Amino acid sequence: MSQIKYNEKQEAFELPYKLWDKDVTVLFYVEEEQEIMDNIAVIADALAKVDRNLEKIAEVILRDAKGCGKLRPDPKEFSKALSITDTFVELDEGEVYIRFVVADSSGYLKDRLELEYGESIGVEVIGWYGEELGL
Repeated sequence: MSQIKYNEKQEAFELPYKLWDKDVTVLFYVEEEQEIMDNIAVIADALAKVDRNLEKIAEVILRDAKGCGKLRPDPKEFSKALSITDTFVELDEGEVYIRFVVADSSGYLKDRLELEYGESIGVEVIGWYGEELGL
């Protein structure tokens, strides 16, 4: 039986998943559950890359996002302070993009930060979650 459920409030399908040792709900904004099933292997591979590259993601954040004026932390230590708060999967013309929001318990980031991972783009900082700010 599929663990994929439809969340009417979010108007998205959802699937429980574990990322960075935390249980998260991954949201899929697609028309039909079959779109998820047709791409499940590629989706799982993309989520696994996000999961196992926490330190590299920390390096991208430190390189591309402005902190709060604090001293820039070591990427390895900074990665320990990061946690995923929201995760979304987008399917676009055969490519899977994982958009995820991270929080930082060290205080280096001023707010939650949105990032995107795709095979063709790697990891990119999108911006502060919920804001249209340039970084």
